[in-house]
Amino acid sequence: MAGRAPGLGTNLTPREREALHLLGEGRTTAEISAELGVALNTGRNHVQRVLEKLGARSSAASG
Repeated sequence: MAGRAPGLGTNLTPREREALHLLGEGRTTAEISAELGVALNTGRNHVQRVLEKLGARSSAASG
């Protein structure tokens, strides 16, 4: 993560950290939602907030 601001992502909630971990495993948003036991839209919200807080973009996050 060279060139990134120090502490980037330190403001993730525990639930967002769970979503990030699952994203790192290559899970889709639908799989993340199921794993977290939340509605698909809630899972999408978690993933979107993670990406925003990390300054990242991913077309895979919509799956």
